[in-house]
Order: sequence, then C-alpha cells, then structure tokens
Amino acid sequence: MKRDMDLVREILLYVEKCETFVGPGTVKLEGHSDEVVEYHLKLLHEAGLLDVDTPSRNPYGTSWGVRGLTWQGHEFLDAARNDTIWRKSLGTLQKAGIGATKEVLVPLLLSLAKLQLGIA
Repeated sequence: MKRDMDLVREILLYVEKCETFVGPGTVKLEGHSDEVVEYHLKLLHEAGLLDVDTPSRNPYGTSWGVRGLTWQGHEFLDAARNDTIWRKSLGTLQKAGIGATKEVLVPLLLSLAKLQLGIA
C-alpha cells in the first residue's frame, strides 16, 4: 500500500476539528476505504503526528482510536494548511523526483510560506 500525502493531510485536518476522542474505526473519509484510512492512521502514529489509543483488533484488521494531534502533528499541519502552498510543495517534490518525507516536506512548506509572505 502506498503512502498518500494528501490523505495524511486530510486525516490531520479531520482530527484537528474533532473536539473529543475519535473511537477505533470511526475515522471515515469519503473516497477512501477503511483499510487505507487505518493504514494511514498507523503511519501517522509511527511518524509521531498522532496520539493514538492502543489499537484494537477486529475480524477485518486493526482499528486505531485517536486522542488528537501531537505537538509535531500540529506543527506539520500548520505548515501544510494552505492549499496553494501544499500543492506547490508536492508538485516541486514530484518534479524533482523526491519523495514527500516529513523531513523534506516541512522545510519546503515553510520556505514557500515565507516567500508568499515576502520574508524569505
């Protein structure tokens, strides 16, 4: 299964809007199967962007309960919030043939934001 950075961003935006704990198996995003969403929740936990509850097993796989974003999750989302900067960053990485790793993407997002603000 491939990592989908647009889905990563969509999940972080979804979790940020939630005011309470998001129970296992309840993150539902249009256009994405439950299995793909759960896989990305796992990736976000591993990357240190989400605070999750102990995963629960069910007959269909693993479900993740989400407590919220971590500090790093908030930092990533703040850098990725602007749609124009987000698209430009992913396009720049794709043209260069570079994967959208957190370590490369966040500095790029921040530098493009500074350019947009005229403080680069």
